[in-house]
Amino acid sequence: MGTKIYIDDLSRTERYYTATLLPYLLLYNNFEGVLKFLRWLENKKVYALDAISDTPCSLGARQRISHIELITEMDIVRDVKFYSRFIPGLRSINTNKAPSLRPDIVILTNSLVLVIEAKFFHNVNSVNDIRNQLSEQKKVIKSILLNFPGYSFDRYSQIFLAERTGFSEQDLNCQGVLTWSDIRDFSLELLGKSHYVSKRLARAVQMYSATNQYSSDSNTDSVNYVSKLPFGEIIRKIEDVGDDIIIGFQGGISELWLANLEALRKRKYKWDYREKPIGKKNPENWILGTNFLSVIKSKMGEGYPEPAINYRFAESSAQAIGNNYRGKLSLEGIVRKCQKEGDKIVIGYYGGLKKLKQASPSELRNRKAYKWDWENSPILPKQWKNWISCSDFLEVVFEKIPSLKHY
Repeated sequence: MGTKIYIDDLSRTERYYTATLLPYLLLYNNFEGVLKFLRWLENKKVYALDAISDTPCSLGARQRISHIELITEMDIVRDVKFYSRFIPGLRSINTNKAPSLRPDIVILTNSLVLVIEAKFFHNVNSVNDIRNQLSEQKKVIKSILLNFPGYSFDRYSQIFLAERTGFSEQDLNCQGVLTWSDIRDFSLELLGKSHYVSKRLARAVQMYSATNQYSSDSNTDSVNYVSKLPFGEIIRKIEDVGDDIIIGFQGGISELWLANLEALRKRKYKWDYREKPIGKKNPENWILGTNFLSVIKSKMGEGYPEPAINYRFAESSAQAIGNNYRGKLSLEGIVRKCQKEGDKIVIGYYGGLKKLKQASPSELRNRKAYKWDWENSPILPKQWKNWISCSDFLEVVFEKIPSLKHY
């Protein structure tokens, strides 16, 4: 990474960041850090929910705050159960059905309960996992913390903190989503760039970025999507957000067209955000939300128009990995594609039509895949001498392999 590596650069333990570095920022100058943190959160559009009605409200950062508490790794259910044996006032709190959880950070003021659930180097598997965890935490917040004897909380907020991007408040059903890059920036504002905590956070973000990129380049098991959704849920998701998301499908839109509708109904679908995707992607295997929906609706007989290809996503992504084509198909697949699309597409074949005519039937059959692109909106650059119209391609192929006419 171009600089000397120190031992504290290597810490990947979540608690080092959630129970050491971040609390230092919040405890700064006798809780001045908390006061500035709450105002900073409001500037980032983090909000709270009313304790009774669950309607959105502010964090109350600009109200008079007369009381502050800060707890890390708090297990309120376990601790209330233990101390209720000695403190009679705690015996009225019902902990029987409450899950025992340990949110990373809890900030309490005279009016607010703010809970932060954090991840860092260890990527979570899916949005569903996080949402379920936050949902369980909400039960504890509502049943115990908001009703704790001697307090008068009137609002609460749940924040998810992770360096991995691609999450939203709507997906997680929380009131704020932050990254460790955000926390680094807050530390720079509060302490300056020369402070040890600011340096640690900046270095951690740098190490995460470097190692995450390496994992993606090395084809490890790193996740490159937000979550997987069943057929009905992915349709509703697209109807809600449209082209804000992309859908993973092996072979892309051409293979989606060829797939059986009943088989499509039975599978789950990876999805990711279009503008801030997670990890690296092969653009051949990702489809713009509205394009995906158009194909599905057409298959369901709802008369949707042919999807307009997401040229911007496909072209920028394909060029980023050196591709100048939309997809690859087997010989049978490219024949079906040509029969369906006609001369709207072109076929890549080195040497062009001349070389295609010289190829033997076995050479055509044994070729692993055939590249294709849209004739009117191709991904450039191209050497057009190596691209053939569908009509010319089919004429040659059918002459050499007549059985493909009826495939």
